[in-house]
Amino acid sequence: MQIRKVRKHELAQAAELANKVFRSNRSPIMGSAFPALFQPGIVHSFGAFDDQGKLRAFMGMAPLQIRTEAGVVNAFAIGSVCTDPEFRGAGLASTLLEQCQAYARISGAPLLFISGDRSLYTRNGAAYFGQSLRFELHAGSLIPQDSQKESPYIISDFTASDIFTLHRLLEQKPAALGWSVAELEQYVDAAPYAAVSDQIPCFRTAASSSGEIVGIAMFSIPSTDTSSVNAERESKGRLLEWAGEPESIIAILHNVLSSQQLDGLTITLPWQDQALSSLLQSYSSQPIAERNAGTVMIVDGPELLRQLGHDGQADLTAEELCSCLFDPRSPYRKEDHSSLPLVPLPYMYGLFFI
Repeated sequence: MQIRKVRKHELAQAAELANKVFRSNRSPIMGSAFPALFQPGIVHSFGAFDDQGKLRAFMGMAPLQIRTEAGVVNAFAIGSVCTDPEFRGAGLASTLLEQCQAYARISGAPLLFISGDRSLYTRNGAAYFGQSLRFELHAGSLIPQDSQKESPYIISDFTASDIFTLHRLLEQKPAALGWSVAELEQYVDAAPYAAVSDQIPCFRTAASSSGEIVGIAMFSIPSTDTSSVNAERESKGRLLEWAGEPESIIAILHNVLSSQQLDGLTITLPWQDQALSSLLQSYSSQPIAERNAGTVMIVDGPELLRQLGHDGQADLTAEELCSCLFDPRSPYRKEDHSSLPLVPLPYMYGLFFI
């Protein structure tokens, strides 16, 4: 078995294998849902190939940058990890992960964000990270206290001409992916989380009375042709991404709940989204404290600290450093490590999803 980087002409094989493993009884959408992994371009992913050159195991890697107040961090996201059922149990995924770790180090990317928490990852150093709050909103939850008061926002569908506004508003958040406009519109078009959830994307903007867009939110919602058998289970949507004035996002949530006739919305906010979280406390039942989504692996601690502008070393294991940097409640944020930055991270199962 040959372990190496996947070549551009082999991406179709990779998408076919991912569809076989993840979408065996559903529409084969992996190639279109994850353009960063399966569409032509510079390929970072690794695969295991048999003697005939057929791809038998795949580990997708997509580069990203995370912009925070502490600095810009280079990272890779790992997802669509799959092995042909006939070749499982041979340790192929572990070998691929070793290759991905080494590749990240030489690329100057000290972090691997992993879509999942399998023992394959956790026994090799991946850890849960960050803090978030999950809110469950139900139909009627956001009825204004003064029902006679007209909303100050004009809610509209997101259009292609709004892409620069979306990019600008996302850049104003305390932690965001370092999207280029081209990358951002690629993800808006693909909406990977909605696609693999067999739902559809829904995008709304909120404008002030002067017509200026002050808030944008993106959702994954049930398709209108959902079968009656699964209608009750699938009648909830999920907020994928938001940016702008928190008050305007409340207006968008109200609009989507009513206009899409949803039973509810799931909203997960990382710890730094405190303003919107405070507003949602008035409408939701007690939020559930959770970690951020997936797991993260620190493959180069000193390089991570350097990119965060920290001059020095930290006498911590990779898991302890992960806790100290990304978790505001970390027990490791003691006097000896008080100089380490507390780094907010975007929610990793949102508009960006690998």
